Amino acid sequence: MTSVGVYVDKLNRWGWHLYGRAVQSCHLWADTLDELLDFASRVCLPSAWLQGVGKRGAVPHFDLTAVWRESAIHSGARELDARETVTSWKRWRKGGPCFQAGGGVYKEGREGERP
Repeated sequence: MTSVGVYVDKLNRWGWHLYGRAVQSCHLWADTLDELLDFASRVCLPSAWLQGVGKRGAVPHFDLTAVWRESAIHSGARELDARETVTSWKRWRKGGPCFQAGGGVYKEGREGERP
């Protein structure tokens, strides 16, 4: 099985309300837009949920509720903590890979190849 660079962060309260109730949500993103779209298609995410494409400084991503997050993880998305999330988004914005081939988070300024 090929390693896919698709990630989810921790659930958080971002102000989402569904049916009048506050719900937690998270972000789903990938090393490349193509990987993100391919993964989203495989887990049946509506394409209308895609955010951040073409916006300067934005990382293309999907916002997910807890149920969708579990589905993404079950399908191979990697869970990241807050530090890893911030580091990977910074790398993505600079045009680099989110992670090095060995799976560790890149240190700022370190160059390498996409996994």
